[in-house]
Amino acid sequence: MSERISEGFKDLTPRFELTPDGWVLRCREKEVVIFDDILSLEANFKIAEAFGITPDDAWKLKMKALEDFPRTLNDLRMLFPAIVGEDENIKLAILALFSLKLRKPEDRIMGLIIEASNSSGKSYFSKQILKPLTAIAEDQVLEFTRITGAFLERYFAKRNIDRKILFLQEIGAAPYQLHIGLSEGKLKLGYVERRDGEFTPIEVEAVGTPFLWATTTEWHGSPDLIHRSIVIGLDETEQQTERIVEFQNRINSNPIFAEQFQQFTEGCCKVFKKLWM
Repeated sequence: MSERISEGFKDLTPRFELTPDGWVLRCREKEVVIFDDILSLEANFKIAEAFGITPDDAWKLKMKALEDFPRTLNDLRMLFPAIVGEDENIKLAILALFSLKLRKPEDRIMGLIIEASNSSGKSYFSKQILKPLTAIAEDQVLEFTRITGAFLERYFAKRNIDRKILFLQEIGAAPYQLHIGLSEGKLKLGYVERRDGEFTPIEVEAVGTPFLWATTTEWHGSPDLIHRSIVIGLDETEQQTERIVEFQNRINSNPIFAEQFQQFTEGCCKVFKKLWM
């Protein structure tokens, strides 16, 4: 079968389905479930054993199947298995982020604002979705727990933050300087700075449209900003809490599953990173 795979590889139509139990690869009425890092060598060997082919052909089969993935928003949602529930919120967050790929800043979503009570998982939700992007570059996601307008004025002036993600945790309102930068795509600043004992007027112009990712218990910021952002509220029902506790119990009580799940989520993270890039 290895020779047939190599010779007729272009005629094959392998398909991936991503499920909570792992990646399901189907081809020629055969299938294999891979609960592991799908981009790893181990995944190649599992595919090779299941289909009776060489590891090299298994890699080709895998990569061909990944070319057709994802096919739906549900597929994208499944790339974040460490988040329990929150299906629609994950899809909205992904769509908002991918608006950064649009060429014209005015066509993009300005930001994502996550509203929920304290200790409701806002930070965990955020960091899980932003994790693949933090692996692209150190400054792709700029995280702050507190930010002032004066800081932003100097920060904008010294960096190109176009398409960067500003992750602000537990804020009630964003500084007006950020709103101007987000809406106009540039920020022309004039301020006075003390140099060598004298006050000197400074004029700078910062260009670039970042994306605001904010968590808050209650938003009191600019209405213009919130009208061009997506606002979501996390599921705080008892049923959701039960689902999370059940999942955590499974992780904590089964070290083997916990290790496999870690590898599985790392692979999903890599796939999302490749899609983004």
